[in-house]
Amino acid sequence: MGLAHIRHFATHPDWLGRGIGRLLYERCETDARAAGAQRFECYSSLNAEGFYKVLGFAAVRKSEIPMPDGIGIATVIMERKI
Repeated sequence: MGLAHIRHFATHPDWLGRGIGRLLYERCETDARAAGAQRFECYSSLNAEGFYKVLGFAAVRKSEIPMPDGIGIATVIMERKI
């Protein structure tokens, strides 16, 4: 094993900027490292790209997640060594 995935973090708008997302990430990193992971990959929304960059993730490439109605959701695939 070496790769772990971050799926989605969300914080209520009233709690943005208080470190909750960072705490959630730190717990995920601790657990992933204990399980033998060496890096994370996430499919970031365009709005969340800055959050993941602050955590040390780097953009790898842009992508699109296809939805059943034929509309795609723009994403940025990001990685971080842990």
